[in-house]
Amino acid sequence: MRMQVQGNFSSTDFLLFAVTLFWVPKSLLFSDFRSLKTRKLGLDKFAKKGSSSAMSTPGVRLHFHDQNVVVDNGLLQLTLSVPDGIVTSIRYHGVDNLLEVLNKESNRGIKGTDFRVILHTEEQVELSFTRMWDHSLEGKFVPLNIDKRFIVLRGSSGFYSYAIYEHLKDWPDFDIGETRITFKLRKDKFQYMAVADNRQRYMPLPDDRLSGRCQTLAYPEAVLLGNPKIPEHQGEVDDKYQYSCENKDNRVHGWICTNPPIGFWQITPSDEFRSGGPHKQNLTSHVGPTTLAMFLSAHYAGQDLVPKFREGEPWKKVFGPVFIYLNSAPIGDDPFSLWEDAKIQTVYQQKMPMLVWRLQEKQDRGKENARFRQYGLWSRYTELYPYEDLVYTVGVSDYSRDWFFAQVPKKKDDNSHEGTTWQIRFKLNNVDRNGTYKLRVAIASATLAELQVRVNDPKTRRPLFTTGLIGRDNSVARHGIHGLYWLHSINIPGDKLVEGDNTLFLTQPRCTSPFQGIMNISTYFIQNLKLKGLAMPPQGVKLHVQDQHVVMDNGIVQVTLSNPDGIVTGIRFNGIDNLLEVLNDESNRGIKGTTFKVIVESEEQVEISFTRTWDSSMEGKLVPLNIDKRFIMLRGSSGFYSYAIYEHLTEWPAFNLGETRIAFKLRKDKFHYMAVADNRQRNMPLPDDRLPPRGQALAYPEAVLLVNPVEPELKGEVDDKYQYSCENKDIKVHGWISMDPNLVGFWMITPSHEFRSGGPHKQNLTSHVGPTALSVFLSAHYSGEDLVPKFGDGEPWKKVFGPVFIYLNSLFDESDPLELWEDAKTQMNIEEQSWPYSFPATEDFQKSEQRGNLSGRLLVKDRYISDDYISANGAFVGLAPPGDVGSWQRECKDYQFWSRADENGYFSINDIRTGSYNLYAWVPSFIGDYRYDVVIAITSGCDIDTGDLVYEPPRSGPTLWEIGIPDRSAAEFYAPDPNPNYVNKLYVDHPDKFRQYGLWERYAELYPDKDLVYTIGSSDYSKDWFFAQVTRKKDNNTYQGTTWQIQFKLNKVDESSTYKLRLALASATFSELQVRVNDPKANPPLFTSGLIGRDNSIARHGIHGLYRLYNVNIKGTRLVGGDNTIFLTQPRSSSPFQGIMYDYIRLEGPPSASTC
Repeated sequence: MRMQVQGNFSSTDFLLFAVTLFWVPKSLLFSDFRSLKTRKLGLDKFAKKGSSSAMSTPGVRLHFHDQNVVVDNGLLQLTLSVPDGIVTSIRYHGVDNLLEVLNKESNRGIKGTDFRVILHTEEQVELSFTRMWDHSLEGKFVPLNIDKRFIVLRGSSGFYSYAIYEHLKDWPDFDIGETRITFKLRKDKFQYMAVADNRQRYMPLPDDRLSGRCQTLAYPEAVLLGNPKIPEHQGEVDDKYQYSCENKDNRVHGWICTNPPIGFWQITPSDEFRSGGPHKQNLTSHVGPTTLAMFLSAHYAGQDLVPKFREGEPWKKVFGPVFIYLNSAPIGDDPFSLWEDAKIQTVYQQKMPMLVWRLQEKQDRGKENARFRQYGLWSRYTELYPYEDLVYTVGVSDYSRDWFFAQVPKKKDDNSHEGTTWQIRFKLNNVDRNGTYKLRVAIASATLAELQVRVNDPKTRRPLFTTGLIGRDNSVARHGIHGLYWLHSINIPGDKLVEGDNTLFLTQPRCTSPFQGIMNISTYFIQNLKLKGLAMPPQGVKLHVQDQHVVMDNGIVQVTLSNPDGIVTGIRFNGIDNLLEVLNDESNRGIKGTTFKVIVESEEQVEISFTRTWDSSMEGKLVPLNIDKRFIMLRGSSGFYSYAIYEHLTEWPAFNLGETRIAFKLRKDKFHYMAVADNRQRNMPLPDDRLPPRGQALAYPEAVLLVNPVEPELKGEVDDKYQYSCENKDIKVHGWISMDPNLVGFWMITPSHEFRSGGPHKQNLTSHVGPTALSVFLSAHYSGEDLVPKFGDGEPWKKVFGPVFIYLNSLFDESDPLELWEDAKTQMNIEEQSWPYSFPATEDFQKSEQRGNLSGRLLVKDRYISDDYISANGAFVGLAPPGDVGSWQRECKDYQFWSRADENGYFSINDIRTGSYNLYAWVPSFIGDYRYDVVIAITSGCDIDTGDLVYEPPRSGPTLWEIGIPDRSAAEFYAPDPNPNYVNKLYVDHPDKFRQYGLWERYAELYPDKDLVYTIGSSDYSKDWFFAQVTRKKDNNTYQGTTWQIQFKLNKVDESSTYKLRLALASATFSELQVRVNDPKANPPLFTSGLIGRDNSIARHGIHGLYRLYNVNIKGTRLVGGDNTIFLTQPRSSSPFQGIMYDYIRLEGPPSASTC
């Protein structure tokens, strides 16, 4: 038996196993209840095994041996290895072992390291097998404490099992791919399987699935039986996914041995501990003979159902209990009645009087249509529709006959595939041309698919709606009929419909293959479609132009802008006359235009432009840019859009662009609650609290100590806008909530970061005390001058920044204000799905039909980890302007497009602006950067498949030792508690502890005289490696450089070879890294980086800045057998903020060396 966990963290996937329990009061015995229920059903032949009273049955006995422990209650005998806790034997009804004895014990799940008896009485025995985690196991085991439990009760014909998983808050992050209980039974005995009343049969043998007896089909789990041992199975398909069930139906399943008549059943009385809710599908029993109790899996869902635990996130959960039930029948009786008895036992375990309902359920389930579980149904679509795609006519067609169960790709003669377009034809007697209709599309499953919707014109390049790439359910291949549920609501303008005949065109264009790999298929299921009229707001968008102001008004929000400056001076919403701070001088509100122009004016949309055009007479006064600020308001929209077009002409002088952004300063008397993320939101100080005498300036102007704030509970806290920075990839929605007098939210939504500089990991400001809300496009924060665009004389440049959406929402006074945040996140998803927008009225912003798509797969080749290619799970893959390897993180003039690879390394980047790009990537758990050397030309409408790309990370030899995790961050290292006088309460017991103020000063307190020494094999980098190598503050308020030591042993040294030290840096600020080996005074050092970095990540609580990788050759003659020391010196010391953050350090031996 095994309880299986698949977790991934760092660079390794691990299979673990654990188990489950159910508490039964002593007053309610199995035998009494079962005998009562079996007699009611007339199944008295089962009662004699358990109908006697508890007093007449033997008590539970426990027998200890050197390597195993045996629990025996007279009905069954359970043997487990000690201390592993592996079930090695189940003796029952005269059969010495029900388990497959040829199954190696090394392949039976999570092994414990400690054994303990929890309870030992004649009524009950409970055993515990635990495996405790600590940091010395990092990179070897999933960071979990695991406690496997087994319970045997007196008079019980079976045993219980459960597991307790725990992740402590100071442990590293990890993912759990799967966890389950698994038993592999004897193949010579168990050959009949039952999953449901109408899903049971004699099964093939596991040997029938081996080469020579079968033929592998489209994926490894599906085989065609060509020469099975039982001839009547010849020509059938076997596939374990044909026996999957929804959680709610996955109560009892198992196997029957006919000689002697014995049943082996997995009973799961509750699915409260399973993932994904009642409709999540999981495996049950299948050829092995194998029986499972699944608790967590990504089947029929993909990565959405993989729990991802971040560093510092505490978690504890009990999985189970489940009941492993054994029953038997007298020889000569019908062995298949064992299934009926197992169902009765399931009812008992659920403790609910459901017998009548169960009998009716059996009758109903007999009518169930499960034809979808047959293999290969996807290929029938091409046979049914060889030339034209499906056409469904409302009022004539019958969806049970005329709507194919899945919109799959069509197979072509050359074995390639093509997308499909289905039509829904319908009549409308009357059409409101000024109204809007709503199409609701509920999708039952999607796998690497896209749904495009067009109305009455199948050839429009830009669909009315597209989902973009969605889903990883794999339900078609796995015969699941559904996966995760999606609902899309699509507005159809009345002017797109006509009285009489209309057609909706539903296109699924993704068609690399029917599976896009082994088990991925491009398809989605349409579950339900409805058209209904939608009442629009009472008015269209109106534009009022006055001498000094312009007002946009759609009846929901009213925006006032100065004319011709284009400064937003007023936002009226939900009865509040102005959401903006009226005391903020208009001269302090940004770039002023000189010309106003109406671009679009209709009831559906208003777009206005405020431009400032540069000429040589302005040289030395204004930056040489043409600037066009745009504002858009749509009918029925609770907010407005803004973007800008910047242009530098060829004849213009050189200049640098240090920063550009959109900023709003809100009313300080109303907006007090700020939200940046689910776990980063709080009541904020007032701007007055930052001024003397209420606030005391700290080491730099942005950080102040609140000594006498207006709200007393904030006293003693630190406020610093950099504590609320985020990476570009995570800056999607943030803003403020007003709770007095009305509940109103003000949100900055950025649906794409293609126009931001520095790639997905560049950090920028979000919202902060003001109350201020920003959308930053260009900045040097956390990077320095490297991220300041520098334009030379005569260098032409043009770029669109945005659009971003300023979203406003409101609630009734008695509502929970945080619902505004949840609603803002929902709106953010809608904006993301709508990107690129179709409505900006400029040719400079490319629409979807003008853009291209790219997909492929990234693999990693590192022979010191695996001889096989490794999937680049979670890789960041992006397109950026052509440049050197890794240049994307310093690129700040043009556009970038990024996505993440799935667990198999597949990636897809959609809606890419036309142009020339390199493809770049980096892979978590591997050092270095990847660049695909071919320049990729993106053209309108292209769909490029790169095929398989292979990244070979830097590697010269085997790993002798390593420190940290290669993830471009120092977050895994030790961040101390802040000085209690300088605390931001938001980050107390928070995974982002590094955001506290003043942590750099704690180094000198922890290491007042001597610097950090890290010993390989005994030190723990999460406790013993300070998050940043900072300067040490001296008594006279000056600073000195620091030298850290890494001490390690080598059993032997090859003096004729070269060793390699890899130093990956997460950040550097006006610092220098010097490396010495075994001689701290060597001059010159073996290596120096020279002066590097302007990230300022230490002061700005960033935990990373720009990534750097240094590779240092160490000749074997510099090392010795035995004790060695590497000295890392950072000598620059004029400031407390100079220093280095390490990402990862590794020492590699020569290519022929073995590990030390």
